[in-house]
Amino acid sequence: MSLRTIKGLTKKEFIESCYELATKENPNWMMDDFKTDRFDDSWVWVTKASNSGFAVSKTGMRFLTKSLKIKPYIIEANPYRMLGSTIVKLDRYMPWPYRMEHTVSGVIFYLFSSEVAVWAAMYDNDINKLLDIYEQSTK
Repeated sequence: MSLRTIKGLTKKEFIESCYELATKENPNWMMDDFKTDRFDDSWVWVTKASNSGFAVSKTGMRFLTKSLKIKPYIIEANPYRMLGSTIVKLDRYMPWPYRMEHTVSGVIFYLFSSEVAVWAAMYDNDINKLLDIYEQSTK
């Protein structure tokens, strides 16, 4: 799999630009939000490899929502429609950071892009259909 980028930025570059924004908002965000004076960009991602997708870890979710004050778009999905192939497609084709959490009643997706949220809404919040469209656009 090739290098994944978010609007032309590698994961590291993307998070570094996010650090700058968080620091402008609150110069003490690391200490206030994480009780540390050192924050590593690898903590944000589920998979740290530069050619893997943009799934964010619990720490990444906290960074985006608390330190950057981003309100994610939430989509609830049927867990029975979530196949292994969906996870693979998320990793390969989702163009922005996201978080997926399993709950007792289903799967919740947190999308950190209004653009992705609009596309999802166009497909009735069906993640599988959305990923099919992203997959087709890369061919």
